[in-house]
Amino acid sequence: MLKALFYIPAIMFLVAIISDVFLRVYLVRGRKLILDSNAFNSLSKMLNLKGYELDNHIIQQSKSHFYHPLKNCVGIKSFDSRAVSKVIPSLHEGGHYLSINTSIRKRKAFCVSQVIIALNRLLVIPLFLLLAFDLIKFSSLSSAVFLTILMIIFIVASFLRLFVGVYDEYCASQLAMNYINNNFDSRTKDYAIKFFIMSFLSQMFLSLTIIISISVIYVVLISMS
Repeated sequence: MLKALFYIPAIMFLVAIISDVFLRVYLVRGRKLILDSNAFNSLSKMLNLKGYELDNHIIQQSKSHFYHPLKNCVGIKSFDSRAVSKVIPSLHEGGHYLSINTSIRKRKAFCVSQVIIALNRLLVIPLFLLLAFDLIKFSSLSSAVFLTILMIIFIVASFLRLFVGVYDEYCASQLAMNYINNNFDSRTKDYAIKFFIMSFLSQMFLSLTIIISISVIYVVLISMS
């Protein structure tokens, strides 16, 4: 019965992988669609329209697209690229910047949530895996207490991941889409909608895979302790 529970995260993981594959294929297709404005200018205009004065620290060129909440900056792959596959992700990261900087209080709360999520990813989840593969051991009583403490932290971090992290992915895409609707043609709009949907599904199902997997591992370990 317990082994059958692992089919659920396996299916979730399969859906996440399929979504990610389609997303990567779509990114390759997006290289052929060239826009009039490059990634840096499009992102700059989007932020300027919301009243944000740009400096050299807000937008940085990097190896990947990202928004860094602690440094409060946006990283984009290419400043000069006019390919839709570079412009749309850049605008999405700009959406994160706009969404999280609605107020100082919101940005501080978001930063705290990311620290807890990082702690969960770097410490709690690996500990669950080490226990699941019997690489570390505890006595029956201490094991149950330790697992319960880990699970409480995991539940809090998972809640924050879904209702703060993943939700902000949706908000960022919405803000980017508002800008795209007013500044680009129908082909770009269609590409952006599909890109945002596939990206959201990939992240959502990957998060659910981890949440369900660790929950199953917890149930199995508790039943054995």
